[in-house]
Amino acid sequence: MSAERRDTLNLIRKFKIPLNELTDFSSYSNPNRTSDPTWLLFEASLEIYSPSFPEELEEAIAKFHGVEPEEVIVAGSLSEILRAIIFLFGIRRIGMEDIHSEFSAELEEAGCEIFEISPDSLEKNLDNFEVFILSNPSTVTGKLRKKEEIAEILRELSSKNLLLILDESLIEFSTSSESFSQEISRESNLIILKSLDKLFGLDGLPLGYALAQREICRALKNVGVERGVDAVRRKIYLHLLDDISGYLEESREMVEKEKRWMRFELKKLSAAFIESEANFILIDPSSFGMSSEELLETLAEEGIILRYCGNLLGIGLRSREENERLINHLRRISERSEALALRWFREISKEEKPIGPRTSCSYYPCHFESQDCTFCFCPLYPCGNERLGEFVGSGQKVWSCVRCDVVHRPEIAKELLRMMREGKNREEMLEWLISIL
Repeated sequence: MSAERRDTLNLIRKFKIPLNELTDFSSYSNPNRTSDPTWLLFEASLEIYSPSFPEELEEAIAKFHGVEPEEVIVAGSLSEILRAIIFLFGIRRIGMEDIHSEFSAELEEAGCEIFEISPDSLEKNLDNFEVFILSNPSTVTGKLRKKEEIAEILRELSSKNLLLILDESLIEFSTSSESFSQEISRESNLIILKSLDKLFGLDGLPLGYALAQREICRALKNVGVERGVDAVRRKIYLHLLDDISGYLEESREMVEKEKRWMRFELKKLSAAFIESEANFILIDPSSFGMSSEELLETLAEEGIILRYCGNLLGIGLRSREENERLINHLRRISERSEALALRWFREISKEEKPIGPRTSCSYYPCHFESQDCTFCFCPLYPCGNERLGEFVGSGQKVWSCVRCDVVHRPEIAKELLRMMREGKNREEMLEWLISIL
């Protein structure tokens, strides 16, 4: 089980969320859920005794990617394939672009040592690992790499006979596919991971597969990778792959449409976000006056689950109705945060002197040891001055002041407080501040 699924289950248990009231944005699967899983299971169970061959699913996948059936291996999940690869090649040291990848917990549990290594610094780190795992697009940032970049990474690894495991489970959701799948017949050091459950939005029916040279697929089959795939799931996905082209185009259009809508709504909330080239968006919880953990749990209390990504939270795009539910809750949280900030400003404007360091705060110091905490919420936001902050995100951009500490400087906090008591407006205070910097 991936770390993300484990986090989701823990939140469901902690807040006792009824499954019929759960909206799970932590899953980066296809929002175009046109098939009813219950009906699919029923249909598949009726067909289970009809004449068929086990390799039919591999043939359908091979046709979809333009490869040979012998270059396809299916499994109950991507984790099963990954564990089999580790066992087969005796891998113990793994390089990854981002240690927050959804595979990290699985690898650590398997006893592997993980090194966070940027592809840009591969050359000087080639002796530190036996296999390099890369997601394209990244399941952490959503960045999509061009084929030429993947080819260069593979050349560097092949020079030391190192293996590249390329996770392309989200690449079908990008508007310009940069899939490396048709190169596998020429690359002996490459294994590509993909997911049918993400492709069709069927989280409850996991099925992963790998594309690799036939010798690797044969070896994985010999260690029992395919045993976790039952006949019912094979029937379901064989049926769905039969009409994949129209469904895939419709899904990409839906992802782009919902992404545009989500960007627009987040901008109206003045929420800082980072757009991905996959089917999710990352938001900065500090835009709502909260840490990642606080916003995650606040939404979980309402039956809404986001993906934890350290300082950011991931929103896997879903249907318009579900996306509207999330935005409505974020709007209410934003309004509460604004009301709290306004009340704070009114209270501190009555003070005779600055409050000083709030050492009882769990985030102290957020900038430096001698900071003044009179202004926990900046009264000048968004200042728009690029000496103090910057616009972040792509497409629709919002103002971020995460690296600005000026209102925490004691002499500045004291003067801003004096100006507030005198009734100076925001523009006058900002003009003064810029003049002294």
